Amino acid sequence: MAPPAPAAWRNLAYATLSMALGFAAPSFGAEFNLSAQSTALLVAVPVLLGSLARLPTGILTDRFGGRIVFTLLFVEGTRPGPWHIGG
Repeated sequence: MAPPAPAAWRNLAYATLSMALGFAAPSFGAEFNLSAQSTALLVAVPVLLGSLARLPTGILTDRFGGRIVFTLLFVEGTRPGPWHIGG
């Protein structure tokens, strides 16, 4: 059996880091004086949005290719939104 590829180790590190941050959410709630509902939303919303975004992103990736979809998502993600306007 061949050893895991370096990308597999990187993915494992990312998954471990995201789990650690997820378990740190209660401490964020205490630090920022969030209610239990706000802390639950802090944990649940990224997971739900990520799950919902996988389907259309996968369809677009199958149709146009990974490089194009990744580039478009990167550009869209770095573009300032309306919350950045003003003071």
